[in-house]
Amino acid sequence: MKKTTTLFRMMFAIAALSIMFIACEKKISVTGVALDKSSAVMYVGDNLTLWATVLPNSATNKTINWSSSNISIAEVNKGTTENQGVVSAKSLGETVITVTTRDGSHSATCDVIVTMPPAGHGCSSDVPGFGPSLGVVNFVTDSVWVVGDQIWSDAVQATVCRQIKVH
Repeated sequence: MKKTTTLFRMMFAIAALSIMFIACEKKISVTGVALDKSSAVMYVGDNLTLWATVLPNSATNKTINWSSSNISIAEVNKGTTENQGVVSAKSLGETVITVTTRDGSHSATCDVIVTMPPAGHGCSSDVPGFGPSLGVVNFVTDSVWVVGDQIWSDAVQATVCRQIKVH
């Protein structure tokens, strides 16, 4: 009988210590998240990697989710690591890329503008939204010319691309 009582007391002591150890294990909550960029300009067909930092560094649950406010302009997918978001520019316009923590729903954003390739960038039917070159335009002016999102003045040479509506 004494052996059983001693064994019972030992098992009780081990169980009590285990419960105390588990109770002492402390969860560290997320207090915020930050992105390495708050804005970016991209060209159709380009990719951009955003990096998220979950705060504090010692947080227990660093799981994050990526989203785009307009996936027809640019979409975002998880990169090769949990804290990478790869943005793919799909068509002209503006969108907001958001990273949100699972713990606490903290978020950070990056405003993305997708625009035409710059003059001299060339045209490519491989780039969604642009067809073959329509030629090169040369002109001299004393005025400022605005073509799309580009501002030109003085003597310029520009490659004129035929824009294709992508469905």
